Amino acid sequence: MKAPRTPRASRALAVCAALLLCACSTSLSERDQSLLEIYTNTAESYYQLGDHDRAVAQSLKALEIDPDNLKLRLILGWSLQRRGTTEDVLRAEQVFRSIADEQDFRAPLGLAKSLERQGVAHDEAADALEAGKRVTEASDPKQRIAELRARSLALWTESRSWYERTLKLQKSNLDALNGLQRVEALLGRPEESLARGGQLLEALKLDRDYWERQLKKTQIGDREEKEMRRTIQALVDVEVATRLHCARTEYELDRLERAMAQLDAAIELNRGRADLHGMRAVVQRDLGRWEAAIADAERYIALSTAGVDSPDVKRAFDLISACEVERARKNP
Repeated sequence: MKAPRTPRASRALAVCAALLLCACSTSLSERDQSLLEIYTNTAESYYQLGDHDRAVAQSLKALEIDPDNLKLRLILGWSLQRRGTTEDVLRAEQVFRSIADEQDFRAPLGLAKSLERQGVAHDEAADALEAGKRVTEASDPKQRIAELRARSLALWTESRSWYERTLKLQKSNLDALNGLQRVEALLGRPEESLARGGQLLEALKLDRDYWERQLKKTQIGDREEKEMRRTIQALVDVEVATRLHCARTEYELDRLERAMAQLDAAIELNRGRADLHGMRAVVQRDLGRWEAAIADAERYIALSTAGVDSPDVKRAFDLISACEVERARKNP
């Protein structure tokens, strides 16, 4: 999903638009200065275009000329991160660690993300071993699973500290708040995850209110208006995803009314998402609201792109049948 631009957090969510800290050495020859400028500009352009292979190649060429260039190291780190192979994420971690003490929020943010992703990879490997979908050369598979899970927890714990560092450098950074919401959940801390979700929702509201005010100004061109609308929609998408996460967490904590409130707000923002109606159908059923549960389940089926034989659609039909039975029992 394309990251939204916001008045405070656009630089965190669209790093390519704000890599402004180039510090070229004055001792370079005129030729090297010229090459450095060319490589830097092309690396940044490729990053903006999403061509991360070329962005990596150009930034590496530039760093051969100016190894300590912060801007180029940020471009390299984020390009590796977004290219996203296991090796790339590990290399990105090394790049971000080398500049993590700089007073630039993009370095700890990148490091936090790379650590989070590594934690997820370790956890998924443990799941695969436990399910028998993957084999290990370790003499004790159970011990290996335990080691992978312990490593995941350590990575997520460190990731949390770097997300918090990001917030110290840029208050209300949306990416950092979103990351903290995720890692707290991964660490099995639902209340803390909900608290970060609440902070994220507040920050999103402030940013969306700002851009909606900007949109009402009279002297804006068509291109600027389209960009603002894209920004607002991106913020809405993040809010919907955040509310869905909070709803699931509240549901797991058996706080059904709170889960309902989050789902109602999310559906108000996006009535066309099948998964929102599917989850609300489940919550409505658990609250004993048979008619409402049936309506949401039917809406889920109508919106779902999955076939009628898919497990989720079958579960929706089963929910409708069960609710019809309960409705008949209550109203014979």
